[in-house]
Amino acid sequence: MIPTNIELPAPIYNAMKYAQLALYLAIYDAGWSRDWLRVGLVNVVEEHVLQSVFFFIMTAHAVVGLVAANFAAKSSPQYPPLSAGLQGFLFGTLGLYDVYLQVQDATAAAAAPAASGKRK
Repeated sequence: MIPTNIELPAPIYNAMKYAQLALYLAIYDAGWSRDWLRVGLVNVVEEHVLQSVFFFIMTAHAVVGLVAANFAAKSSPQYPPLSAGLQGFLFGTLGLYDVYLQVQDATAAAAAPAASGKRK
């Protein structure tokens, strides 16, 4: 069974997200700027591989962005789908996980006043 209640401090989680984004920017730069080729860090074949890798990552992130936006639209009216889609596109599955947690928090917060009203 996979544990689902793993706590990760926000600074570490945010550092992971932004390190991932920096890595994608580095892959983009290495694939298209030709600076890395000129300096000798990559050769022509590696440059083409990096371009293919970047296209694959962005395609996958576009799909994850659509999934995140759809999930937010169907699950919680308090969480804007555009923001969820942007999170999914920029950060991939980390962004989707963040959207999932925020929707769960919004749903729990909306249910708490209703539950307390029923008890009285």
